[in-house]
Amino acid sequence: MKGLNSPHLFLASGNTLKMIQNLNHILSAREIAKISAELDVNIVSLFSLGMEHFVFASNLDNDNDWRQKISRLYYAVYNFRRAIVLKFNGVYSTDSSDHKNIELLPSTLSNRESHINNLRNLREDRNLADYSHLGTKADLVIAPKDALIFAEQFLEDCKEYFLTHGIVV
Repeated sequence: MKGLNSPHLFLASGNTLKMIQNLNHILSAREIAKISAELDVNIVSLFSLGMEHFVFASNLDNDNDWRQKISRLYYAVYNFRRAIVLKFNGVYSTDSSDHKNIELLPSTLSNRESHINNLRNLREDRNLADYSHLGTKADLVIAPKDALIFAEQFLEDCKEYFLTHGIVV
């Protein structure tokens, strides 16, 4: 995977949760706990990356900086989603096709269906903001102020999900 240097947990398996399950009968509980703790460190780091995008986007103007605001808000929620997916099913991906995997959110995540819909719409808006020289703010599916409200709600629901799984982000 891009950006990973050996040794790294994600280079050991395409799915860390399956790897832990498959090693559970070989390794001691203490060793399994070390692997799980390393997974949690990576989840928190991925979530923190999303927070960097979120904080940056939150300070941008809705009118003059709409392109950058939409783009950074998308990457904020995208990284929150990646952290959730890593905890929920053990998958970490840097492949561009991962942007299509919106529905991988766990069923226990609050407001799941609404978040899936908003993630899809915000991705469409991010594509407009980043790639369409003819696009205008009026072409957005989600206005910048509403995108921020969605990102804030998604952030809170992700934090709640992590807390119920013993992770403080």
